[in-house]
Amino acid sequence: MKRHLLFTIIALLSVSMLWAAKPVKKQSGKKSPAKKEVRKGAKDAREDAYGNMVAEVDSIFYILDDEKETATVTVSDDPGYYVGLKEIPEVIKYKRNLYSVIAVGDDAFAGCKGLTGVKFPATIVTIGDRAFKDCVKLKNLSFPTDLVSIGEEAFMNSSIRAAKLPKTVIELGDRAFAGTPVKSASFGKEISSIPEGAFKGCKELAKVTIPEGITEIEEEAFKGCVALVAVQMPVGVTTLGDEAFADCGALATFNLPESVNKVGKEVFRGCVALPNLLIANGVLLHVPTTESGEYSIPENVKSIAGGAFSDCNGITEIQFHGGITELVAHTFIGCNGIERLDIPKTLKKIADEAFLNCIGLKFVIVRGETEVADEAFAGCYNLTSIVHNN
Repeated sequence: MKRHLLFTIIALLSVSMLWAAKPVKKQSGKKSPAKKEVRKGAKDAREDAYGNMVAEVDSIFYILDDEKETATVTVSDDPGYYVGLKEIPEVIKYKRNLYSVIAVGDDAFAGCKGLTGVKFPATIVTIGDRAFKDCVKLKNLSFPTDLVSIGEEAFMNSSIRAAKLPKTVIELGDRAFAGTPVKSASFGKEISSIPEGAFKGCKELAKVTIPEGITEIEEEAFKGCVALVAVQMPVGVTTLGDEAFADCGALATFNLPESVNKVGKEVFRGCVALPNLLIANGVLLHVPTTESGEYSIPENVKSIAGGAFSDCNGITEIQFHGGITELVAHTFIGCNGIERLDIPKTLKKIADEAFLNCIGLKFVIVRGETEVADEAFAGCYNLTSIVHNN
């Protein structure tokens, strides 16, 4: 028994010595790479200034909504980051989750001067404020077929050539296409107004057809569209805002529906090619520049809009009827042919710059107690005498 126990102890010691003598494999100091759950091209999410979770997937940044399982394209960390042609997918995968891409957020691509084109998926329903503002090389894009909303200044100062909006669009933001070289524009029937400055300064826009359903053309909507030659207006438009078509010097065709009952200031100022007399709800909006000699204000006119006589250089004298009580700013701006002006007693007020730059005007007689603003005849540098004959 003792001899057997002794042999067992010796055997165990021998095995221990063999293990101790076995060489140990040295550690390299490098850790094995962790297995990522994210697909190739996706990076860890971060939190933006508003508490939204933002993830970069295939070089496009998105705000993720885990609850709704949707994603919105958003701004990158680097201004001007997006360049070339960007294709936005319908669905992105981040970690194990799928997100439907439904919107391009505010300022998402703003100022990306190297961006040349965008391909939208059908899932996009919203393009946010200033989303593509100042993308000066952006020319190529087709709007998503189910687009509902375009934000303020969304494409302002970009280089897109056409604004053919899907019929699904119900909201168009102020100055959405201002300063772009769009050549044509069309709208669906779901839009109720052309917003403020929507196409202001679009110098290549030549023709616009306003669809039925639109009731208002807001201020400066088409101001400065110098190539615009024709506008087709539907019955149902009720409001023309301030300077809605001002400085559209090539505008030669414009139908004014009888439904218009509210007009702003200087709606057609500078529309020197427009050949027809325009009166809406008793307001004289435009007098053709082809008029010459003595001009009598029509009896059905209750007031005169600013700019109504702009650049009517052939008119030499104005006859006012008793219903005209006030002249607003720029009423006769640039009427260089008027040399003598007889203001009747019924005319109670003449605003600043009512006769701005009427350089041919030499003599004015005021027959009543008309309130004449200090700058009513600003720029009339040949005016030598204003006589008050009460």
